[in-house]
Amino acid sequence: MRRRCGFIRSRQGSVSVYMISAAAAVFLFMSVLIDYARIYAFEKMTETAVYAGTRSVLSAYDDALYTRYGLFGRGGTESDGIFQQAVGGTLSPPASGLVSGSESGLRSDDVFRLLNPRVEDARVNAGVPLGRHDVLKRQILEEMKYKAPVDFAMELAARFRPLSGAMKEASRTVGLLELLRGLYDQRQARLLAAVAYQADAAKALSSSGVNAMIPAGRTAAAPASEGTAFAVADGFASYREWINADAGRTDEGEPINKTAIEDYAQSARDATAALRQSIRKASALHGRLLGVVAQELEAAEALNGRMEAAVRQAESDGQGKGFERLGGSRSVGAGGSTGGPGAQEADMTDVRSKTQKLLLPRDWFVGYRSELESQGMALAALDAKAGSFQSAVSASLLSPDFGSGAMLREGAVSLAGAYTKYESSYLLSGGLIQERERMIRSGQAADNQRQALDKQTDAKWSEARKLLQKISLLPRGSEAADGFRKLGELFETNSRWNKAAGSGTGTEKRRDAADRLPDVSDAMNEAEGLFGGMADMMTEMRDELYVNEYAVHRFVPFDPIKLRQMVVESGGSAGPEAARAMAVPNQETEYIVYGQPDPTANLVGAFGELFTVRLAIRTMEGLIQSRAMGHPLVILSAAVLYGLEKAMEDMAALFSRGSTPLSKYADIEVPYADYLRLFLLLRANEPEKLSRIAALIEFGTGYGLLTVPAAVSGEMKASVRLWFLPGLMRTFGKAGILRGRVVGNRYETTRTASASY
Repeated sequence: MRRRCGFIRSRQGSVSVYMISAAAAVFLFMSVLIDYARIYAFEKMTETAVYAGTRSVLSAYDDALYTRYGLFGRGGTESDGIFQQAVGGTLSPPASGLVSGSESGLRSDDVFRLLNPRVEDARVNAGVPLGRHDVLKRQILEEMKYKAPVDFAMELAARFRPLSGAMKEASRTVGLLELLRGLYDQRQARLLAAVAYQADAAKALSSSGVNAMIPAGRTAAAPASEGTAFAVADGFASYREWINADAGRTDEGEPINKTAIEDYAQSARDATAALRQSIRKASALHGRLLGVVAQELEAAEALNGRMEAAVRQAESDGQGKGFERLGGSRSVGAGGSTGGPGAQEADMTDVRSKTQKLLLPRDWFVGYRSELESQGMALAALDAKAGSFQSAVSASLLSPDFGSGAMLREGAVSLAGAYTKYESSYLLSGGLIQERERMIRSGQAADNQRQALDKQTDAKWSEARKLLQKISLLPRGSEAADGFRKLGELFETNSRWNKAAGSGTGTEKRRDAADRLPDVSDAMNEAEGLFGGMADMMTEMRDELYVNEYAVHRFVPFDPIKLRQMVVESGGSAGPEAARAMAVPNQETEYIVYGQPDPTANLVGAFGELFTVRLAIRTMEGLIQSRAMGHPLVILSAAVLYGLEKAMEDMAALFSRGSTPLSKYADIEVPYADYLRLFLLLRANEPEKLSRIAALIEFGTGYGLLTVPAAVSGEMKASVRLWFLPGLMRTFGKAGILRGRVVGNRYETTRTASASY
């Protein structure tokens, strides 16, 4: 017992105990640091492994999709296998000369490894699909910003640039003349209607029989007819003699001239009453018709005012901004060729100045109103003369003195003079009404010439419509029809999915085939949009240019030379070869432009729009060629006819050699594919284009782009064995010091990484 107590109290070996305690503390501290360092290294290793695995998965892209369309999408080997292999190889590469051992090939028993991690789980999740608009657009931009022939696109715009000034002037001139033509025709119709009503008003008097009741053209030697004003005046002397004779009789009895006196008095009263009633009846109709004339004249003056306003506005508004933007653009490759019709721009300005000939001065309408007032006053004067004559007859019958006969004679002559004055002014040839009509019809020769030109123009329009109709009636074939029907379904699926995902919005307004040939004013407006689009392309270099160039370069346009055999030479009776030509793979670019799910509708749209552009350019030439015709509306009709004829020649050239000349003033050939480039500029609805592109890719490859990943995310769970104190590390994990967790004697962590093409 003593020995035991002595041992306790003994101081021997105390240094060893203290050293053991200190060494244990250092060992504990070092073990924590070692495992923590191993965990930190393990975290970095897993991070590297998961990123490497994700990139390895993306390296397995679909070769056919890239080769044909330049797009990247996951394909080939199964993703999880690639990811697991890449992660495993990164976490535990085999030692040189040794073969990997057990535990999923991640550990070798013959090699000491500081970490020796183990993959617990590794999988890949698909990310956003290639069919999503923002993803598809990003890949297109990446593909095209290095490969797109931007200089070529710039050169295309530079070809059109010399025409900008002339096209601007032509657009303003055509727009003004088209507006004035409608207003001019309406105004002329109103004025001619006014003259016709004015003539009817005059005829109301001539057909009333008033002249026969006077009569105005009676000569002094000719006896007056019974019941006329002159007969009343001429018979008054006998009436007075009869009264004087009966008054001078001394015998009693019945007056000898009583019956004659009564008959004359009654006849005189009846004649003057009938004359006054006829004039008043004619005057009522005369007034109503002159009121209609005033209304027509007011409407004509309003139309003339609108014409004046249009002429003023044409010189001050901002019409033609699209042409101005292209003409004023300065960019690489935008120098373009020199020359062009710039020297003739002043000629079109001169054509617009000639529109003053179409306007009527305000004094003209003032003079016409004054003329109408004079016509009404002339008839009122005739009515007043008739009233005075009737009053004079009544007074003379009551008091037949010697001066009454002269007064009646003077009244009849005055009445005849009033009628003759009205007749010579408004009824006879060469009167005021005919002179007014001659003034209104002063441009009749030019109007006749214009109508003849318009008749030829209508025939040319019919010819152009028949050409498009032949294209629209080409045999579709079941294969082509089924292809476009499937294409339409693919487009709708992609469009709906992107709208639901918020990646695509808006719907482009589509035009029917019947609307493909607008009038010349609309053709000028469409040309202005085309030139404005080229200006935007040259100055802003928008992403839209790359999408458009992708559509032209990666997809197949229709060969217009085929239409020569199918439409022109065959007379529209094309057979199976035409049906095969209508298939989707032969007109992909046209579908991107117009998006019609029909084998011929896109071709009708393309060639109809091409004809419209040619019509605009050729009409500009026509204005220059026809400027010497004088009358502005004749110039317009001749220019439109010229434009139609030359545009049809351009279509023949397109079907013959696949291109058209740019203009008489620019000796440059423009191929059909370049026109499609320009038409894409007119359609800025990007979601529509991207959905059509996606539909064509799906149709050509059989893939569903909404299921083809363009991005992936890799997820891996891995663990490493802890060498020391797993319980203490578990406490660290609960305290949030560690990223992962401790399970048993192993530390587990989960890593994710995302990547996209």
